[in-house]
Amino acid sequence: MASSGRNLPRRHEPPVWRREAVWGTTSIAVGRSRWRWVESEKLGRNRTDEGTPVTFDRTSDELQVRNVLAAFAVATDIGSVDDYMGLLADDAVIELAGRPKRNGTEELRAGADAGRSSGTLGPGSHTIHLLGASGVAVEGDTASATTPFVFFSSTDGVAVPAVAGHYYDEFRRTEAGWRLTHRRMQPV
Repeated sequence: MASSGRNLPRRHEPPVWRREAVWGTTSIAVGRSRWRWVESEKLGRNRTDEGTPVTFDRTSDELQVRNVLAAFAVATDIGSVDDYMGLLADDAVIELAGRPKRNGTEELRAGADAGRSSGTLGPGSHTIHLLGASGVAVEGDTASATTPFVFFSSTDGVAVPAVAGHYYDEFRRTEAGWRLTHRRMQPV
């Protein structure tokens, strides 16, 4: 069959919303932020706003870091001390508002043991750490994350929120996977 000379329509790529994108045909104001309608061909699929390629490895790393965040919250609430320690680097530092800064494996294990002995953390404590959506940035073998959280000190009957704020975390890739190297908690 001979070609009619017409160009067949290209598959439609829907535009996406991007914050402060360079290209656009229509823009709207959302709160104080300015968002623009971006044509996907100009921005390029599978690229960040800065044009950096989004690769499988980068996406996989971000997911692994998010999994460490979730596992750390679960280990704190209902896991064993070994579960908790298994997610930390040997030189990890944890800074929680109103509590002494803990450095390294020995101090962190002592703190985890003390929380379980006193019944304020761990299995049977009836506490829960709820995490919000994390912003994760991976740079080679290190990563950082900012995560909103709410800590409930009692989940018997009506849950009582004790503190809310943000975790500012740093991670390092090890042979055993991603490990938490530094956590700073900032209450709101």
